[in-house]
Amino acid sequence: MNRIYLKKILKLFSDYKRSVAFIILYIMILMVINYFLPFFSRKLIDEGFIKADRDCIIVSALSILALNTASIFIGILRRREAVKMNLSVKAKMQKEVFRHLLGVRISYFTDKNATSTYQCIDEDINNISSLVNDSTISAVTAVFSAIAGGVALFRIDWHLGLAVILFTPLNIICSEIFSRKNRDQIRQAIALRRSYSSWYGETINGVREIRLFGLQDRRTARMEEMLEDITDTSSRCSMLLTYNTQTQAFLTEVLKALIYLLSAYFMIKSDLTVGSVVAFQAYMLMVSGSEAMVIGLVFSFISLLPHIRRYYDFIDEPEENSAEEGIRFSEGAIEFHDVSFAYNEKDEMVFSDINISIPYGSKTVVAGENGAGKTTFLNLLLALIEPVSGEIRIGGKPVTDVNLEEYRKLYSVVSQDIFLFHDTLRDNICLGNDVPEEDLAEIIRNVNLEKFVQQHGLDHQIELGGSNLSGGQKQKIALARALVMKRPILLFDEATANLDRISVKSFIDLFDTKLKDTTVICVSHSDEIIDHFDNRIVISDGNAVMEKAAIQSSISKEKNAV
Repeated sequence: MNRIYLKKILKLFSDYKRSVAFIILYIMILMVINYFLPFFSRKLIDEGFIKADRDCIIVSALSILALNTASIFIGILRRREAVKMNLSVKAKMQKEVFRHLLGVRISYFTDKNATSTYQCIDEDINNISSLVNDSTISAVTAVFSAIAGGVALFRIDWHLGLAVILFTPLNIICSEIFSRKNRDQIRQAIALRRSYSSWYGETINGVREIRLFGLQDRRTARMEEMLEDITDTSSRCSMLLTYNTQTQAFLTEVLKALIYLLSAYFMIKSDLTVGSVVAFQAYMLMVSGSEAMVIGLVFSFISLLPHIRRYYDFIDEPEENSAEEGIRFSEGAIEFHDVSFAYNEKDEMVFSDINISIPYGSKTVVAGENGAGKTTFLNLLLALIEPVSGEIRIGGKPVTDVNLEEYRKLYSVVSQDIFLFHDTLRDNICLGNDVPEEDLAEIIRNVNLEKFVQQHGLDHQIELGGSNLSGGQKQKIALARALVMKRPILLFDEATANLDRISVKSFIDLFDTKLKDTTVICVSHSDEIIDHFDNRIVISDGNAVMEKAAIQSSISKEKNAV
């Protein structure tokens, strides 16, 4: 499983071969510099200071200065390339997520909290993109430096070099022990943070009910419990990382002490010089230090696996199926052929084998008790959900055979839960379309929004979700938005629920004017507007039956007379 995710990560970075090539070049240059620096230090001590050779001291010191200066300059170039690559990868992932988010099946959002979803995705992107941040590149640089240092160790004294190399497995074993424990803790921490984000978003959305029903203390107590669990788990993760780092530091100090003892022994027994010991120590720290960085990098990568898995689990969420063929609707009908639907395999059928035909240009009202499936019926029409069996056709074409984006452009929708953007009134109505002023003014009159526009203007700023508007004002804006689109089919889900009688009358008048040739499908409980529809679809017990609205209207009148 981890190998699959590794391939996906490599594919993610495959577009950055140029940056990778430059970074590798800078790393190789730094490796060469780090290889020669301790040798100049040895020469400075053994041939300069000990032998009091002034020329040797000057040449060696200037050489060391030149190499360090070059190292600093190359380090800056390497860091610049790493930062550029890191930001580019992050932007690429954010674009990939956003495009996928707009295309993923609507069922993905039914049990997801928007706040939690965004926080999890953002957290995963930040963690995955850290694979190419400066710390990671520094660790890779350290690996190459360690290779050069290892070669130099054996050149100076193979006994001491062997002692350093043999010490390496102990570091790896200790790191592996800590990394296993940390991996489990990180998975638990991620699950706890996601649960908390979802719960927190739910609290924000339900703050009105929390206040009305006096649930503040209960929610606060729950918040404290969840934060305590998150704090405890995060603390364990941090401490495991600390234990690993400090253990590596301790082992390095043990190795240094061992090298000092061995150096003293070989200085007495052989021709090992003071300069060689100094150089050896520099190379030893290069090797052992890089070991710590590499082990830390592996430790970090293991910690990233839950984030990588969660990110690609989201990316692998199936998107809506959409064909390439375009669609127009100027004749024929919208037809349901033996359509059945259930939200889950284990759930009861919401609809079972329904057959309905809605002619082009007709006016159809959809009625039924609460929870009967009226909104589900509209979602099937909009292809936001797919039938379990049967098919929906428009103008004789199955919806599954046409491009969904083109298909949805046939519809203007006024939903029961109206969403308005944090933008101007004009942009909330026009949605970026270039609408002539005279047409916009007429539509505003048609939906009885003229007085509001005269008071506030079309550049009036709408707060997120229309929080600074009444329910009726939001519904009028949604109606205006639907009319601006001039699409052949209009869907209304309780479109008159928040309108006053004057606005309802204005809405009804549209049927004989602007909407005369438009196919209108409206979910409504209002007897006041039923008379103005050609047909009535009654949804009950998983069935949907088409009736003549006029017949239903006369029955209603007889009941009212009684």
